[in-house]
Amino acid sequence: MYYFFLKKFKKKHDPRRMKFMTPARDSDGTTQIGYKGIPSGFESNESAFEFIPSNHNIALVQVPMISLILTYSEVEFIKAELAQKGHISTDAKTHYENGVKAAMEQWDVSISEDYFENPNAAFNGSLEQIMLQKYIALYFNDYQQWFEYRRTGLPVLPRNDGMLNNQQMPVRFRYPVDVQINNTDNYNEVVARLGGDNINIKVWWEQ
Repeated sequence: MYYFFLKKFKKKHDPRRMKFMTPARDSDGTTQIGYKGIPSGFESNESAFEFIPSNHNIALVQVPMISLILTYSEVEFIKAELAQKGHISTDAKTHYENGVKAAMEQWDVSISEDYFENPNAAFNGSLEQIMLQKYIALYFNDYQQWFEYRRTGLPVLPRNDGMLNNQQMPVRFRYPVDVQINNTDNYNEVVARLGGDNINIKVWWEQ
């Protein structure tokens, strides 16, 4: 997934790139070669590449780890979507830009004055662009990125031959083993209603 982030960050000249990930290194293990990733779900292994790819910044998961729920940036992206769809009368572009700025401020990253002058970052009126920036803003926010993708199908994520589950994004978790063992009767009843305990079968509220 870092390949996906890197491509988007590069197009947008996004300063979060340096916060979220490490520089790639040459095969000697020490020489930095900028930010460079490898595609998600490629069929081979990392030895097929003649460099050590960028990875997540381990400092972000060390104590104290930042993990915020329902941030100001998320609220602004919610408002941007509502405005874009015509459900509220405020300006989608303003909410979009507020969301991007707040997402960077959350990580103590300074946004450049000309960030939104870049055509890849400037608001173009589409839901896809709102959801892409929201997806990035929800980094480290539990499963919220996945929830939003299930809801909207956005952003468009890469698919490659090495991905499991026929390159499909799962729509639900399977029930835990302890539920299957300790609550067997109810588990069997619910699974029968769903049509199976399968990661590709939607739960009742999505059907």
